[in-house]
Amino acid sequence: MRNHNDKYQSYKTALSRLLKQNNLDMMSKDTEVINRIFNLLTENSQVGKIKGIISTTEIVKYGGDIEDDKAEEIFIKIINWWQYNGL
Repeated sequence: MRNHNDKYQSYKTALSRLLKQNNLDMMSKDTEVINRIFNLLTENSQVGKIKGIISTTEIVKYGGDIEDDKAEEIFIKIINWWQYNGL
């Protein structure tokens, strides 16, 4: 069981790095957001919600602003990353 948790943690860490690389520093440290995105990816269900999570979290939780194009770009990067590295 321990190896399984370690494997998930490495994915979550990589996802956090991806968000940070895209200038979403606060979100990259938010374990709740990371877990929500990761759960959608692993369940392979309603992954389109990830774009909404990115947009609403940045605006509502952090008081920032993110353009739809930027949210879409990050969403695509997450999906591409997951397709290449996923479970």
